[in-house]
Amino acid sequence: RLDMYTYKRVEEMGEERWVIDSTDWEQVRDTMVDNMTNFGVPVIKVIDGDYKRAGELYLKHFHEGKNIDTEYSLKTLKAVYKLWGRPVHLETVVDDVPTRLSFDGQNTSEEPI
Repeated sequence: RLDMYTYKRVEEMGEERWVIDSTDWEQVRDTMVDNMTNFGVPVIKVIDGDYKRAGELYLKHFHEGKNIDTEYSLKTLKAVYKLWGRPVHLETVVDDVPTRLSFDGQNTSEEPI
């Protein structure tokens, strides 16, 4: 027995702490493989640097069964906008629905595609 487990953060009575999530060896294995694939970093590629013929940047997240953090992604799009200087879009999957996240310099948006 290797005494391996997965864990997660939970909030109880206003306090966050780490608890064991699973001791199932298959889930532990799958979690380890997920974290090792591309070192846990999502695969995102540039699809179009002149999207809509307006100099907008279009990125695509190659979803491999693991969702990205939508809130974090929208914040990242704001940072990419500062570098690119034009609206930025990210195609991904949210709750099994193909979705486009965008930032136009003023507002973020999330729309199914």
